[in-house]
Amino acid sequence: EVVGGKRLGRTMHLPTVNQRLEKGRILPGAGVYDTVCTAKGNRYPAVTNVGSRPTVNDDESDVTCETHIIGADMDLYGSEVTVEFYRYGRPEKRFSSIDGLKNAIEGDIKRASEYFARLGI
Repeated sequence: EVVGGKRLGRTMHLPTVNQRLEKGRILPGAGVYDTVCTAKGNRYPAVTNVGSRPTVNDDESDVTCETHIIGADMDLYGSEVTVEFYRYGRPEKRFSSIDGLKNAIEGDIKRASEYFARLGI
């Protein structure tokens, strides 16, 4: 289920779908992944961060799944979405600034867009 977050992604013009994950659930390792998000019956290329968001959060135990749907901006709060993990992109890291984080996410989106274009997604 999509839950509310800090809305930081939206202020960077990079909105995310936030999901809290149940304790005991098996997760991929912390990092950024090229993913496909199914929302409202459609599949979209996406970039997903699994981890504690160290640039904006000091609580390492606060692990979330945050997905930026490439080329779409929808209100999905309270709805169910599915995130399929295709490829590992990079490790999660703490950036010295929000601008550094934004630049990295934009690079992630570019990489994932090219990858999914090759796959026809």
